[in-house]
Amino acid sequence: MKSEQDSIKRFSKSHPILRRISNKRNKNLRLLFREFQPDDFQKELNRWLTYALSNNQSAYDDGCLREELIEFVIDLGRLMEAYSLQLNSFHPPASSRLTDMENLFPELVISEFRTSYSAAYAQSELFDLLDAVITYDGIQKVYKGNLVILYHHFLFMLQLTYRSGPG
Repeated sequence: MKSEQDSIKRFSKSHPILRRISNKRNKNLRLLFREFQPDDFQKELNRWLTYALSNNQSAYDDGCLREELIEFVIDLGRLMEAYSLQLNSFHPPASSRLTDMENLFPELVISEFRTSYSAAYAQSELFDLLDAVITYDGIQKVYKGNLVILYHHFLFMLQLTYRSGPG
């Protein structure tokens, strides 16, 4: 016969990215880049953008909304690069989207993102982007095996951004 403790273990999930954000910044950053490297994030983000812009059933059927999406995705990629620099403290890749000053002080990018987008807007835009990828029915085939976990990683990055406060 199973004990009460066994039933508690049975109904628990331990995926680290789904846990609450830690007070230890480096621990959070290691979790963020544990399963996906910065290049992986950027490639997937670019794919998501392509699918969203090509999807006639998405929230991006208006030109102005598409422009806002493009700006958001560029800034989200820059945000991811800033967090990668904070974690690794090494020279940026040759394909860096950051300025020399931002490469030295990646917190400038984080602060700029936080100032440009409210937390609610960023989360809504990310959700709309995911929805556009899921509902995309175009020529290209979408690998959907990692969509949810990738979405959670992007959401985790946004949570880090708005939790960290100014600068």
